[in-house]
Amino acid sequence: MDPDHPTMQTIESILPRLAEPGADFRGTPFWAWNARLDPDECRAQIRVFREMGLGGFFMHSRTGLATEYLGREWFDCVRACIDEADKAGMRAWMYDEDRWPSGSAGGRVTEKRRFRARHLAFECVADADLGKAARRPRTLAWFAETPLSPDDPPDAPGTEKPIAAYRRLAVEYRVLFRVIYCCGLRNSEACGLPSDRVDLDAGTLSIVQS
Repeated sequence: MDPDHPTMQTIESILPRLAEPGADFRGTPFWAWNARLDPDECRAQIRVFREMGLGGFFMHSRTGLATEYLGREWFDCVRACIDEADKAGMRAWMYDEDRWPSGSAGGRVTEKRRFRARHLAFECVADADLGKAARRPRTLAWFAETPLSPDDPPDAPGTEKPIAAYRRLAVEYRVLFRVIYCCGLRNSEACGLPSDRVDLDAGTLSIVQS
């Protein structure tokens, strides 16, 4: 490891520099780009950042941006900001997306249908609604439920008859989707929630280190 890296230095070597710390020890705020961008105006604001004592900035596309995201003017401003930050001894960082959340590149990823998310939906349909449901497009399969007699005992989880298993999964996935949507979790985070974080009696779900 680099002995000159800040994490490898001792307190004694760092303290004398706190009066005039370098860019690594100064604030680096999100800089909201939410209007028409202009290279000269960006340079002027960076100089203000420097006068305020900041060590850098994150160029962050936000609602209100009037310059095309990832367009020619956008990159002209990015290059101007990197150049001005270098002159001022500051750190220039770029947020990885257009607004929030990450993953769509400002809608460019989903412009083509083949790149859009797809899913399978399971739905229980009553006999009276079969005609209407049969006319829905993109239906992949139908499953008929075998009636059970009142004397049949309920199945334990994992041993249900096929239609009962589908119904159980439909309820479980519905809850899982709501947790992901309402709590802003990644799929892996929601699926990895341990059972001891769920209190059914109190009706609470504890999410730690998301």
